[in-house]
Amino acid sequence: MLELIENTLLSSDLFNKSTPLLIASSGGRDSMALLFGLIQSGFKNIEVAHCNFQLRGKESDGDQIFIQEYCLKNNIPFNTIRFEE
Repeated sequence: MLELIENTLLSSDLFNKSTPLLIASSGGRDSMALLFGLIQSGFKNIEVAHCNFQLRGKESDGDQIFIQEYCLKNNIPFNTIRFEE
């Protein structure tokens, strides 16, 4: 699976493993799989952006905490914004 991700991303010639990437992540399965795949494939210059729209109350806050802790554990810069209702 990781080889497929790496080959697909690199074959597009849009960027390489040293290109700075800002990954939008909700903390859900899709965006976490992308982030994990990029890390495991050796992409080093990654930052994460997360928007907390507070649409699901404490669950939205939990998503933010989850992705923030993941980034901290993996030494990935984390950027977030919280939108007020």
